[in-house]
Formats: sequence, structure tokens, C-alpha cells
Amino acid sequence: MAADVQPCSPSAGDTSASANASASDSDVSAAQLSIAVQFMSGKVLGVDVVPEITIGELKETLKAWHPSEDELTRTLSAVQIILDGQNLVDDDATVDTVGISPTAQVQVLFTTNPTVECSSKWACEERSAELRDVRIPDTVRLLVPDAFSHCTSLQRVHIPQSVTEIGTNAFASCGSLTRLAIPDSVTWIGDRAFESCISLKTLTIPDSVVQIGSFAFDSCSAMTSLSISKSLTEIAQCAFQGCTSLTSLTIPNSVGEIQDGAFQSCSSLTTVVIPDSVVRIGQHAFAGCTSLRSMSLPDSVTQIGSSAFAGCKSLSSVHLPDSVICIGNCAFVGCGSLTAIRFPKSVTEIKGFVCAGCTSLSSLVIPKSVTQIGHHAFSGCKSLTDLTIPDSVTQIGWAAFAGCTLTAWQLPEALKSQAESIFVGGDNRISQTGPDVFN
Repeated sequence: MAADVQPCSPSAGDTSASANASASDSDVSAAQLSIAVQFMSGKVLGVDVVPEITIGELKETLKAWHPSEDELTRTLSAVQIILDGQNLVDDDATVDTVGISPTAQVQVLFTTNPTVECSSKWACEERSAELRDVRIPDTVRLLVPDAFSHCTSLQRVHIPQSVTEIGTNAFASCGSLTRLAIPDSVTWIGDRAFESCISLKTLTIPDSVVQIGSFAFDSCSAMTSLSISKSLTEIAQCAFQGCTSLTSLTIPNSVGEIQDGAFQSCSSLTTVVIPDSVVRIGQHAFAGCTSLRSMSLPDSVTQIGSSAFAGCKSLSSVHLPDSVICIGNCAFVGCGSLTAIRFPKSVTEIKGFVCAGCTSLSSLVIPKSVTQIGHHAFSGCKSLTDLTIPDSVTQIGWAAFAGCTLTAWQLPEALKSQAESIFVGGDNRISQTGPDVFN
């Protein structure tokens, strides 16, 4: 970098990015070094230093002399001091010991760091309340963790094409951020990078992004529009949890896994399109999506995690393909609008609480592949009146059908002696108009 910098005189009107050391020849031993520095805003200011100051202190002094409008520039800038063409890298050395004299040629060069280094500077200090509009220099490659976290007044940010990674918590809790354009140079977005950006309304994640961290956009509660990168192979844990204004969602066909809690508590989400590339839906993936009305899973899905659709109280229909081999505990618990469910022929176990509290469930198909039904699996399904359990079932957990108003039912012969624990459980009783399950 030194080759590109020319020496300059200390005149206040000088416009080069360098400085020239000068002092009175009559007082060399006590001389102060007068340096004229032009900042990125174009302003030229002078600073006097004593020979005993260290190179590191001199650099910090020069950075501190940035004009107030250069606050971000100062934070993002590094200072190089060049003496006779040599970059002074020993920050502990003093001005006099390195040979800086009143007649030496000293150059001061401001450069932009390859990474943003403002994590502790922006987070909690008064600057975070003042920062409203940020234009990151186009030499920045990486936004380090916490770079602009808790900048509560930040409304707009320009991320240049030079940036390839957005670090953990980079813009977390920037509650006033309304606009965000992620350039197609970005390949990685870290954990909680935009968590609690509660004013962010639209988001396009470019196809260049191959990974999004956990909780990356958690609680972006104003987000109504979301376009997801077609290069993602998974939707990370809780990546879009709590995006309560999001109404529709199309997952690209590059995604193979929707991880735990990915869209949990997206309470306005009414429609979701899941492509036939998805193999696994994680625990709580869509739990608490209280406006979700229907769900048709593609033939590629083999696993549905525990509580995957728990509390989806508007979910009235669900299609489970025969590719599904495992459905976790509580997968559809509390889906009060669900009227029918057919378990696929590939399932061998219906786990505990899987449809507990599905108060509108009136049609239930259990295939002959099932050998076990877990405890409380269908407890509280008060609209379920007819039940046929195939002879393949050898074990039914306690209170599996407690609180069901059954008028007709059929159990395998070997399980009839367990009817009391299967249908009752606690204080619940089968309808008096139904069969006598104890005889």
C-alpha cells in the first residue's frame, strides 16, 4: 500500500491521504510532530504529537480525530504510519525510537479493514442510538459477529457486493431496520444475524446463500414477504421462528430438511408449499402456526418430528404419504380443527399424544402395519365415535383413547382385557351410550 501513497506537506488545504512530519529546527529535542490528515469526508485537520507517544497511541489519536460524520468510517478504518517507505507495525515502539524526526518523511494512510470491527463499539454505546443509515465500504468482506447489533435507530443499511459473510448477531435487535438488500455475493448468514429486526417487512435471500444459521431471522414479526435462496439444502433451527406476519411460504426444491422450530409460531401463515426434495420435518417445525389450514406432504418425506404441527388449531386436513415411516410424539397435538387423519402403511408405531386434543377428529384410519399405539395418542378426541384397531396392534398405551365418545369400536381379542386403561384414564369415561368396555 505504501507505494501508492505520496508524501505531503502539513498544509491545512492538502488533499492527499498522507502527512509530512515537520518541526522547528531550533528545538529538535522537545519538538512536537505536526501532522495534517485528510479524512474520508474530505476534511483536513492537524494533530500535534510528542516524540514519546507510541506508534499504537499515535494511530488511535489519528483515528480519534475523525470528524463526527466519519464515525462509521473511523470504526471501519485502520491506520498505517509509513516512515521512509517502511510500514511501522510495532505499536509498542515510540515515535522517537523508530526514527521519526522533525525532518523525516512520515506518511499516514487510512485504509478500510477487510472485516468490520465494530462489535463492542456499536453495541450498547450512545452511537448505537444515533446510527440511522449505514453504507458499508465496498472493501469489506466479512461482517463480524455483533457488528451492528442493538443499533436500535438503524433504518437502512447498504451491504456491498464485496461482502460474502454476515456474522452471528450482525444486525440483531436493530428494531428500526425497515429495508435490507442482501447482495448476491453473500454465501453465509450467521446465527441470529437479523434476530428481532421487528420492522423488517420484506426479505429476499439471494440464491448465492448456501447456509443460514439458527435463529437467523427469529422474531422478525413485521415480515410479510419472504423469498428463500434456491441453493439452501436445509432450513436451519428456528431460522424464521416468530415471523408472525408471514402469510404464505414456498420452500425451494433444493431443501432436504426443515430443522427443528424452523417456522414455529408463524401465527399468520396460512399456506405452505413443501417440495418433493424434503425428507425430514423437524421437531416443532410448524408448531403454533395457528392459521395454517391444510398440509400436504410430498412422497419424499420419511420423518415428521415431535410436535411438528402441534397447536395448529386451524389445520383441518393433512395428507401423510406412504413414504413416512416415523411420526414423532405430539406431532398433531392440539390441532382442534383436524377432522380426519389416515396414517400411512409404512408406519409401525403411533406414538404418544400424537393427536391428543384433536377435538374435531371424527375419522381415523390405522393401517395393519401398526403394532403399537402410545399413551394418550388420541386422548381428548371427543368427536371420534367409530374406531377399528387392526389385529396387528399388540400394545396400546394408557389412556390412548381417553375422553373419546365412542359408539362403536373394535379391539384385537388380546387387548380387550385392557379396555379400561385404554379408553378411560383418570376420571374420563367412555360414553354411556356406547358399548360396555369392561365386559
